[in-house]
Amino acid sequence: MGLVLLFSKSVIAQAVDESIKTDTDIEKITVVSRILSGEFRDDFADSATKTYTYNLDIPQPVDVINQALIESQGSLELSDVYRNSASVNVSDPLGHTNIRGFRLNENSGGILKNGLRDVSQGFAFQPLANIEKIEVLKGVSSALYGRGEPGGIVNLITKKPLAKNFTEISVTADSDSMYQLNLDTNAKLSDKLLFRLNVQFDEGDSFRDVANRNRLFIAPALSYQINDSQKLTVEAEFNDFKQTRDQGIAAIDGDIYALPKETFLGGNTDVETQITTFQATHAWFINNDWALNTKFRIGKDDTEDALFNPLEETLQGALNSPTLFLDDEARIYRTFTSADDVKDEINLDINLTGAIKAFGAEHQLLFGLNTNTRKIDRQSQFNYNAQLYSVLSSVNPALAPYGLTSFVDPYDPQDAEIITLPTALGFIDPFFNQQFEFSDQVSFESVKSEITTTGIYFQDQIKFNDHWQLVLGARYDENTYELDSTRLNLVQFFGGQIATDPTVTTDQTEGELVPKAALLYSPKDNMSLYASYGRQYDLALVASEVRPTESEAIELGYKWDVTEDLSASFAYFNIEKTNIVDTGNLLEPDVVDEVVSEGFEVSLLGRINPNWVISANYSDFDAEITEDLNNRDNEGNRSRGTPTNSGSVWVQYQANEDSDRGLSLALGVNYVGARPVDNANTFELPSYTLLDSTISYRMSEQLSVRVLLENLTDREWFRGSFNSQSIFTGNGRRARFTVDYLF
Repeated sequence: MGLVLLFSKSVIAQAVDESIKTDTDIEKITVVSRILSGEFRDDFADSATKTYTYNLDIPQPVDVINQALIESQGSLELSDVYRNSASVNVSDPLGHTNIRGFRLNENSGGILKNGLRDVSQGFAFQPLANIEKIEVLKGVSSALYGRGEPGGIVNLITKKPLAKNFTEISVTADSDSMYQLNLDTNAKLSDKLLFRLNVQFDEGDSFRDVANRNRLFIAPALSYQINDSQKLTVEAEFNDFKQTRDQGIAAIDGDIYALPKETFLGGNTDVETQITTFQATHAWFINNDWALNTKFRIGKDDTEDALFNPLEETLQGALNSPTLFLDDEARIYRTFTSADDVKDEINLDINLTGAIKAFGAEHQLLFGLNTNTRKIDRQSQFNYNAQLYSVLSSVNPALAPYGLTSFVDPYDPQDAEIITLPTALGFIDPFFNQQFEFSDQVSFESVKSEITTTGIYFQDQIKFNDHWQLVLGARYDENTYELDSTRLNLVQFFGGQIATDPTVTTDQTEGELVPKAALLYSPKDNMSLYASYGRQYDLALVASEVRPTESEAIELGYKWDVTEDLSASFAYFNIEKTNIVDTGNLLEPDVVDEVVSEGFEVSLLGRINPNWVISANYSDFDAEITEDLNNRDNEGNRSRGTPTNSGSVWVQYQANEDSDRGLSLALGVNYVGARPVDNANTFELPSYTLLDSTISYRMSEQLSVRVLLENLTDREWFRGSFNSQSIFTGNGRRARFTVDYLF
């Protein structure tokens, strides 16, 4: 958590004093009180400035999704909570996320945990069991966090030990036969030593045929009050996750409704991951004006993945030849690949914050040093039948793809792992009449990379008077990256020859200076207007090379505390980014040379009156491909997977103003606009509107029950896509029942 440093020295002193008295964090006190009151709104977030700054004084949108809102909506995964943040949408079952039209990058780290990059960027792998709140920071962030995407970042704030004893058990089950058990236990071991443990176990099926998953997650945390001014907190996470590898359904002759949403076109393959992390945080309140915060995080993600990946539509048509099959039946061709992907990450962040008065203004200063090292060892294989491939290639190289792909009947998918050849080939040689297995492997990709970023950063939040503030900041990064990559030449492989592209070995060091500036005007105590400019950079790993990316962004915004409990905001943004990696084709990622995202977003969050609470947002923006040297026809198109507009409203009614007892009802509407399936904009996933509702009843301070009803109208909808042959459907009407008991 960012250290508590406000402009007023008396406030700093009071905050430090309270932190020592309660053996916990000021932010924690705020969040807990909000939860107990059923409040969705949080007035402070440290992601935007790395200081404990009031939301009205942050010249940038930051959506704080606290535990009260998470529980009200019955959210179990990160992808469930993004409906509460404008301009954010999820593109696939693994939870990969777009913010303002830009997909959070796996290597640069779009997900932070307690302000440090998380080793795992597979969003579905992250449970909410130990998450206190989620901060979605919109816009550029390189001036504080280094390389990354210009759309924004997601910072997960974990639950910390409290100075009291309690144990809470939560049991959840839904109509798709999914079951989850959560344990949250806290112990005050002494006046100085506190302990907390979160455990989650879940397993079950899905509305998708065959698909299932299971997880065991353990997260202990320990805090020690060293003395009146210093505190040490250590945390660990152990996450063992397994899920059926599902590439969704396919459009048949351009019809995305041709197949039922349950249809599973894959094989008996899974993605399995084991993630282990450790974090230590040392907070030192040097005096009433200055504080030093040190964070260290280390993590390892070992993922084994095997999947049947549908070919693109043009290749599908070439292989499913009526001349060779002697019929006009639909078939879905897939490749079969497997991989072992190991990631190691080390983070260290040290920042010094302080409040001074100089040149007739108040300054909240931030000085920081950050270093991050991310290592990746990815070994992937292409599964095929070597004997069949060789024979087909000798007959005609154009037949070679039949030795490394299999097909299923989309209306009755069977024998996913069996290679069956076109009927006409049996007339050439009876050898082709038999069925074949994926018995052999050839190396598809061997990548070993290491990126080390060492940066220093500075920020000055200058308050001239009660009306005007100026925020200036900059960061200089030294990036050293090493890459050793060998990749199968797919063109030659599909043409009957096994060959690799030239091995790429890179060892480079580059420097990046990224500034930011924002001007903030407060005409009244409860409102502010701001204008900001910033740059963002990243390093994109594309196939066998590293490409730098650059972004520039301007933003204009307005924030208004309508009442003490209700806040509203508006933001206009314009972002230009070069070298966007598009993974629509998983076998051969493309690079789009430039995308410009421009639009606006609005939000309303908080308590309307003692009985009603609301979370609402809406966004309207266009992420346009302005330059694509490889695909000139795509210029002027919308970027894949981004809706022009989307919005969400969640309203909760509490029959009893005392939220410790009684009934509460909630209703939500979530709208997502049409999204292009690919950058060529061949067709779109249709827009959808979902209705959800929860009914909660707290019988006592210890016992409560909740029923979540999802997709009340049983609307058919599509979560996202990689391309027209890999489209991810959403769940139908579903009920989820949860019981919470506090000891």
